[in-house]
Amino acid sequence: MGSDAPQDRLTGLPTRAALDELDRGFRRRPAGEPWSALVIDVDDFKMINDVFGHLAGDRILQQVAYLLVRNVRQTDEAIRFGGDEFVVILRGTGKLQAANLAARFLEDVQRESFQGGVRVGVSLGLAESAEEDRALSSVLDKADRALYDSKARGKGKIAFFQDRSDREADLSFDHFVNRQAELKELRTALDEVLEKGCRAVLVTGEPGVGKTRLVTELRHYCAFRGCAFAEAKYDEVGGAEPFGLVLEPFRALVETLPEADREAVASSCGPVLPETAGLFPSLGLVQREGPLPPEWARGRVFYGDVAAVMRALTGRVPVTLLVDDLQWAHLQDLDLLGYIARSAGPMRLLIVMTARSPVEDYREAWSWLGVLRRFVPLVRIDLRPLDEEHAANMVMLALRDPQMPQEVLETITRQSGGNPYYIRELLKSLRRGGALEGGADRDYRLGSEKLPDGIAQLVRSRLDLLDPESREVLRMGALMPGSFGIDTVSFLLGIPRLRAARALDEPLRMGLVHEEVSPSGEPVCRFNHDCVRSCLLEELSASSLKALYSRLGRHYEWRWGKGEENLLAQVAYCYCESHEAEKAAEFALLAAEEAKARRAAFDQAAWLERFVRFAGASGKADTERLFEAWLELGDL
Repeated sequence: MGSDAPQDRLTGLPTRAALDELDRGFRRRPAGEPWSALVIDVDDFKMINDVFGHLAGDRILQQVAYLLVRNVRQTDEAIRFGGDEFVVILRGTGKLQAANLAARFLEDVQRESFQGGVRVGVSLGLAESAEEDRALSSVLDKADRALYDSKARGKGKIAFFQDRSDREADLSFDHFVNRQAELKELRTALDEVLEKGCRAVLVTGEPGVGKTRLVTELRHYCAFRGCAFAEAKYDEVGGAEPFGLVLEPFRALVETLPEADREAVASSCGPVLPETAGLFPSLGLVQREGPLPPEWARGRVFYGDVAAVMRALTGRVPVTLLVDDLQWAHLQDLDLLGYIARSAGPMRLLIVMTARSPVEDYREAWSWLGVLRRFVPLVRIDLRPLDEEHAANMVMLALRDPQMPQEVLETITRQSGGNPYYIRELLKSLRRGGALEGGADRDYRLGSEKLPDGIAQLVRSRLDLLDPESREVLRMGALMPGSFGIDTVSFLLGIPRLRAARALDEPLRMGLVHEEVSPSGEPVCRFNHDCVRSCLLEELSASSLKALYSRLGRHYEWRWGKGEENLLAQVAYCYCESHEAEKAAEFALLAAEEAKARRAAFDQAAWLERFVRFAGASGKADTERLFEAWLELGDL
């Protein structure tokens, strides 16, 4: 925002004169760049004025304007068009993202307590520019017609300007539905961090209910409040570096600081251990001189160093840290994070954690949370599946049609149980299979084929749409928890890397997996939901799984022997999942020794436990080494 047009005296928003400047920008937009327009009308505003008076009406317009400003981005322009009508112009934004903003704003208005207890509603019309639109007025005219449709269908609704091609377009799930109360709690926690210091929030819920989506929605508010957003993602297999998943987001954040800020952070920290300086090379931290602390005290000195860096860093810029899938976090990482939180004081750090329900079943994480709450204010948000009304809203937004028949909405809601992920998968399955049809007259109906019964069958029905090679590539990728690389599936299937990569095109397009970059900079794939990976693994017999893990273990062992030292944990993991107990014991011990060398105590203990188990099973155990392992486990 930031138009030079005159401001409306009542709301402080730009007046409709701002549209002239925006129109000039619209006419100069790059080819193919979409703009969207929202036209908003306060329902029954004339009656509000007549019953409660014009002063009350003015206050309501001010509140509506405030809610609108709170939801728009800096690149958007919110305008008081006149009377009780507002307009939002979203530069470089398609209708899907605009609908997300509209849904958030509508829910905010529905939850707002207006002065005098007046019940206030708004109706919204939304339109996206077409390539042939030469003036912004064309887009506004479409949005105005959509507003007319919205009011015709009942107040407090969103309507899209649609032509036939819109109705037949792909599904859209870029909407934020019925989580405004929970988002408000997160915003409140961030506000408290900025005023009072460190806070923590735990978001729990079943898989697919939208925990990560809720927290990432906080990014908009973080930007509004000048707060950085960092993310640590966990899975069953941790990183090779101790504390890497906690510290990597902060290292990346340090890289974005201006040089003067980095110098100020380094100056505030004072001399640190060599390992601390190595974790944050861009800060140029001064290393301690003279004798280093003894081994038994070095860990806590290191924790103190890191906490000092965090205090200095958050003194320059407040930080929201998302710890995703807390249940998979290593205790060593949690121990450091807990130390930082306990010593935080006024540190401007918001720690937001997501975990599967019931989180109490993950004993280590739950026990750690119990300690954390004694030192840091901790709020728990438990996400439930969507109720019938909001599940139906999600379906209508996905199909971009508010006139879906009630019986169709009820069927989809019942089958999905209100779980947003299941709703998405069900709609994709129905649309792809031709069961959900819509004609030019919007006569949507479910076809005669039976709906999938349960999420596993639903996922399998989507996997059935893949060609055999794509499915086999996914099946091989499912062998590794977390992410998997092209090299892995290429080796297991004995096909060229390019062929394996091409076989992933369709799973990527279908949203079964997504691409990301590994810590080493290599492109890898990750399943979008654990149930997809589980369904694929269930297609393999136990003997096939063990044979494949054995083969993959030998492949990783060969590469490890050629100098790829970062593959040691993968070698050990594969052999532990195979039928080769002797190899499993050998590499579990090597992995434990490697973990000890990098002071990763919890990794060391986990690998030692596997060594003890498989060394006994192999029947070739070194009794002396087994005894030493038991002693080490006792010390750990």
